[in-house]
Amino acid sequence: MINKNLLIMPILFFVLASFCVALGDWDGLIFVDSIQINDTSVVQAFRAGTTDLSTGALASDVVGTLESGYYLIHLTDPSSQFFFTVDGVNASAFITWSDHDHQLNLSMSKLAAGSSCTYSRGCSGGYCCSGATEYTDGSGTGTCQASACSAASTGGGGGGGTTALTTVISFTTAGVDVSLAKNNIAKFAFDSAYHTIKVIKIGADYVTLEIASDPVTITLNLLESRKLDLNNDNYYDLYVKLNEIKSSKAYLTVKYIHEIISPVVTPPTEEEEEEVTEEVEEEPEETPEEPEEVPPVKPIEEPPVNLTGIWILIVIIAIGLIAYLIYKKKK
Repeated sequence: MINKNLLIMPILFFVLASFCVALGDWDGLIFVDSIQINDTSVVQAFRAGTTDLSTGALASDVVGTLESGYYLIHLTDPSSQFFFTVDGVNASAFITWSDHDHQLNLSMSKLAAGSSCTYSRGCSGGYCCSGATEYTDGSGTGTCQASACSAASTGGGGGGGTTALTTVISFTTAGVDVSLAKNNIAKFAFDSAYHTIKVIKIGADYVTLEIASDPVTITLNLLESRKLDLNNDNYYDLYVKLNEIKSSKAYLTVKYIHEIISPVVTPPTEEEEEEVTEEVEEEPEETPEEPEEVPPVKPIEEPPVNLTGIWILIVIIAIGLIAYLIYKKKK
């Protein structure tokens, strides 16, 4: 006869193993300066009381958020208390396993200029650097900059040139102001890819830019703005405006937008117009009804005068008059 305990033990082992696996998985949304992000950030968990990556980190994963916008991180050997960071900035209070159901939204504010930083997104200026080196992958530490990092000079003996500077900027609806000299590049993340804005030419009152990854060249006059669709989804994604040109630099405003592109109605070609003309049946022209002719009014004809009667009357009067004169003469 089979022992029931032998059947129950594998089931209990499976349940406990599932629980332990689930215990280490945490997920939730990520908010940077109160704006939810949906591209890529670095989420880490540290033991309470330390921020030393070598001894305090429970996990160090570059987290690409899913389509639903949730991060996912798996912790190994969790301590009783720990906290999360996003892009090197504290994003949670102290946490214990019993206080949460392993779903936690993380929220952090960018560091001010002058603060030490490891990841570009953690800085209010949009990047951090040490000298001419920018740190965007956690490979070193730098300082949050209020302006672009100084590029390293190359060449010598009075000659040489300047290395093109790439500035990593945040791409949010709040927008960011950036100043770029010729050949300098502003780099930002959008739709799981990096895009760049490169200054091709700077004039007295205009700037020519190359927008990539799908390269397109645009020219902006002073105070002029342009909207572009970066991923061909019939929505404008990028807004860029030229605010000022000063000291051989173009001062731009760059921000994320989401505006539908109105369809462009193109006028028909001459051939299409002829086809349309042939298809339309010509309706007979309506001739206006002529008014009925009113017969002319004939003047009333007076009867002709009877001259014969008049002459007879004159003769009678003459005869009477002669007779009267004769009678009177005899008397």
